[in-house]
Amino acid sequence: MYTLTMNIALFAELKDNEIITPLNIEYVSSIECKYGIKLPESYVNLLKEQNGGYITRSIIPEYINDITVTRLSGIKGNNDDVLEESDYYINEWDLPKNILLLAGQGHWWICLDYRDINDNDEPRVSYIDSEMKRDLVIADSFEEFIKILV
Repeated sequence: MYTLTMNIALFAELKDNEIITPLNIEYVSSIECKYGIKLPESYVNLLKEQNGGYITRSIIPEYINDITVTRLSGIKGNNDDVLEESDYYINEWDLPKNILLLAGQGHWWICLDYRDINDNDEPRVSYIDSEMKRDLVIADSFEEFIKILV
């Protein structure tokens, strides 16, 4: 199981009526082909454990006040997952191109930022607030993003 420091699981227990579709590797290929990108291995490995859902660690310290990320997007078939619909939300909220949305609520988003690739050829993770006109990198990689959640 993918865990954070102190051996704490990232995903919360499923609620009684919550169903998470298991990740199919074809979903990964579909997203990578659709957007012309390579998803971070750490993100794909996490989704192999659970394909998105509510998380136990959800606050991003020091970077963003009053933002709590309650869910991370999986790929295909799960309610409230926006990754595969990133292009729709990018157009709807006038967001920058070359991002994939991991979490958000309309005016703010956490995204894999393919505008800014790190030294390992992976996207950084950014926070974008379209109302406040904020666009900032909050982690050098998806793996680092998961580690900073408290």
